Amino acid sequence: MNYHFTRDSAIQELKKSLKEENFLHALKLCNGILKFEPSNKFAKKNKKRIEKNLNTHNQIQNNPLKSLEIKFNEGHFNDVIKGCEKLINEGRNSSELYNLYGSALKEIRNFEKALNAFDKSIGQNSNNFAPFLNKGIIFYDLKDYQKAEKNLQHSININSEIFISNFALALVIHDSVKHNNKDLRYDLLKRSVLFYEKALKLNESFLELYSNYGNALMSLGWQQKAKLIYLKGLNIDPKNANLLFNLGNLYEKECKYDEAIDCFTQAIKNNGKIYQAHNNLATLLVKHQKNYDLALYHYNEAISINKDPDYLSNKASLLEEMGQIDKAYTTINAALKIEPNNSKAYYNKGKVLDRMGLIDEAIIAYDKSIHLNPNFVDAKWNKSISHLLLKDFSTGWKNYEIRRRRSSWIKQIFNGKELTNTNQLSGKSILLYSEQGLGDTIQFIRFAQNLLGIASKVFVLVQKPLKNILHNMQNVEIISKIDGSIKTDYNLPLMSLPKLLNISLDNILPPIDLKLCEASIKNWKNKINEKKINIGVAWLGSKTHEDDKQILKYRRSFSPHYFEHFNNIPDIHFYSLQKESDIIEDHIKNIPDNIQRFEGFDNKDYAFKDTISLIKNLDLVISCDTSVAHIAGSLKCPVWVPLKYIPDWRWMLNTSKTPYYPTMKLYRQNEWGNWDFVFENMKKDLQNFKKLKKG
Repeated sequence: MNYHFTRDSAIQELKKSLKEENFLHALKLCNGILKFEPSNKFAKKNKKRIEKNLNTHNQIQNNPLKSLEIKFNEGHFNDVIKGCEKLINEGRNSSELYNLYGSALKEIRNFEKALNAFDKSIGQNSNNFAPFLNKGIIFYDLKDYQKAEKNLQHSININSEIFISNFALALVIHDSVKHNNKDLRYDLLKRSVLFYEKALKLNESFLELYSNYGNALMSLGWQQKAKLIYLKGLNIDPKNANLLFNLGNLYEKECKYDEAIDCFTQAIKNNGKIYQAHNNLATLLVKHQKNYDLALYHYNEAISINKDPDYLSNKASLLEEMGQIDKAYTTINAALKIEPNNSKAYYNKGKVLDRMGLIDEAIIAYDKSIHLNPNFVDAKWNKSISHLLLKDFSTGWKNYEIRRRRSSWIKQIFNGKELTNTNQLSGKSILLYSEQGLGDTIQFIRFAQNLLGIASKVFVLVQKPLKNILHNMQNVEIISKIDGSIKTDYNLPLMSLPKLLNISLDNILPPIDLKLCEASIKNWKNKINEKKINIGVAWLGSKTHEDDKQILKYRRSFSPHYFEHFNNIPDIHFYSLQKESDIIEDHIKNIPDNIQRFEGFDNKDYAFKDTISLIKNLDLVISCDTSVAHIAGSLKCPVWVPLKYIPDWRWMLNTSKTPYYPTMKLYRQNEWGNWDFVFENMKKDLQNFKKLKKG
């Protein structure tokens, strides 16, 4: 063929031929250009490239197996299968051919024929690691971990320097852990780590390795090593969503919740389809930031990707916590419809039913939860509370002991054995120790009197603020610390006494007397107007109490502005029983003008000195469910307690009286958050109370 061209047109045609991979024509063009212009750099450079490609092409033409490998890499698996079968039928048998044939069959998941092909590959050459590797991968896919491990180990025995063999064997051993006896799991995890380490040395750029390797280390409890692996992977790819997710889980275990939230957020930013990250992020937002709206968004995102019943259950729990009880009920039933044997879902259903006031139905839900998971501590705890609410003390006190297995329990160690039966106590000494709030101690210390005549000596270890207000009784000594001089035969948490004593509504003793300071009482008497009805008020419980960390309508505390319901009742004077340092700023602006406050109230030499002395001069106390109510009840002062819709278990349900304090009256919400209803009822009674007091 003769070429008549200018240099520029020839170069343009050369570029076109290269683009079309018409290398023979391109080579002729290069030769033509170089004939007229031997120094042309473009032609010289591309001539070398063209000759290399033509050489490769000729090799492929002469090696059909190479051609099939190229098709395999391009994903043309059916073409590869047909090509391999053609070569096999032609008698061109080799280990590489059968391995390629099996690999193509494996890709279309024809595992039976693939395994047969790999066996033939091994028959052709038992020192070829590849068919053993491929067999191992198939058995791993089939979850036959034993056969997978055997073949992968054989592959490594032939050639230990193959990355994928080491990585695949690490995965197989790692995944087999959950299918093996617990006694074997630790050793299996350690073996998987060895192969992950080897794989990492062979290929540090394979990102999937870092997540799996780190997760194995986490399962071993080697968190710091796991963190290093995750961070090493993120150093290669800072936006790797899986590594960010796993690092978030690690930070959560370390209780570094802000860091965990940041990792989950970044994981979602880089891959919004990681539903586990949405779920985990939502859970942390609820528990540690109370960011309910954002948490709900992420639960919904997780559910839209994967309608997992656990995610629905978590969403229901959040809706219940947000006060959207009807939606929570619908959502938890949807979770149980998908998975009727979900213990956590029944637990969350019990919580929702509790909020609805359906306590009997809640107990049924908790029972189902416990049946499915006998070790579910929180379900047993909630069930105990429900029984106590319903006055079923026998079952309630028994199940109340589960509190010692809750994460909030602080174990205390004393000398002597724990009391398990009151018969053990004859002629022996015992230490009873407080374990919860101040109000709990004031309420339950009365049961120490039940041990009189049985024990030779009773010590009651109480919180320091109560030491100076609780009276010693015969053979009962109140202490606030343990020293070397106090040694007892037995010990027991104070709130475990009702169980051992079989306490019921019929055998609750009166509260014990509190210590009085006559000089202080006289001093406070001079500060009140005896011509009026004098009422002490407390509206705020402890800032650290879990109850007051909930949304507003679930709290036991309330705003002081509700006392304005009583503004139109003449000749009544209110005195704040709140410790001034405890009053939160938001409440100060809501305190009505007719509530008198005292600077430095109860900042004296011992706690509650002012509270007790002032109450002794009052006609009535109105207090939320806090220690002030227990003190007023113990002083036998008339005390009214406004209660939320479903109150703390000690106040039970559907009664205005309590067996613990004869002078106490309970006022209950008719629905969550409706304090107006409570205060309107108290207003009616206060008008009658005033008439009775004034005679």
